[in-house]
Amino acid sequence: PRSDRGALGGWHPYSLAQTGPLSRTVRDSALLLQVLAGPGEEAQPGAIPTPAPDFLAALDDGVQGLRIGWTPDMAGAVVDPEVAAATERAAHAFEGLGASVDPFIFEVDRAELDHAFKKYFDLKAYERWGNLLRDSPDLLTDYVREGMEYAATLTAVDHHDTVAWIERYRAYMRTVFERYDLLMSPTLATTAFRCADGPPGEIGGVPVENPDWAWTPFTYAVNMAGNPAASIPCGFDSRGLPIGLHVVGRMEDEAAVLAASAAYERAHPWSGRRPPVS
Repeated sequence: PRSDRGALGGWHPYSLAQTGPLSRTVRDSALLLQVLAGPGEEAQPGAIPTPAPDFLAALDDGVQGLRIGWTPDMAGAVVDPEVAAATERAAHAFEGLGASVDPFIFEVDRAELDHAFKKYFDLKAYERWGNLLRDSPDLLTDYVREGMEYAATLTAVDHHDTVAWIERYRAYMRTVFERYDLLMSPTLATTAFRCADGPPGEIGGVPVENPDWAWTPFTYAVNMAGNPAASIPCGFDSRGLPIGLHVVGRMEDEAAVLAASAAYERAHPWSGRRPPVS
């Protein structure tokens, strides 16, 4: 959701990570967002300057008549079969709630998207934490340190080209939401892995080129676009680990994301279910 408004995610121009509270129910998420939302004196440049709408009221809106686009892989991301099956069932469950759900072809070159994200992420990390690279590199994870070392070799032209690509990508996403009210995909490409093991080198038996990011190809794609999004718990894999359905709305339409999340929660309650590791 919105710049300097957010309980569920982030909407800062070109900012790829935000901090904020998490909740166990959609209503609590809406309540948190209602309390935290709104323009403020310390808002980042580009933050939405208008007061937030009534997010709590949106919870009763439902999804009747909404047009939903479903993509299992956002232009070719590798996804674990259990995750793909569970999230596709969850997306099509919205048909029973009154929405239409159609396959959506993500017309973006996946390699270009991944390359633009990596360059911008590395540049932002270097801009923010470059002092650690110089003074305390041992405090950094390998992928952040290597990324900042890469960013240090880039030029102002590289930065400009990356920002220009993101602007074209955001323009494309605006055209997508002329056809759809919501997009849905898996939230992550795989379920949780042990931190000590690191990201998996293969997903669903398929080797991945960049393990550091292959497990989360959907969230950073939406962060780059700047759209509001939520992850809805929609099942568990064979190990009992949770699976999330990624619900993405058009710019400034957190209300539709919350309404869809609440509608699914009412039809498929999850708050009392926990994975065995919890």
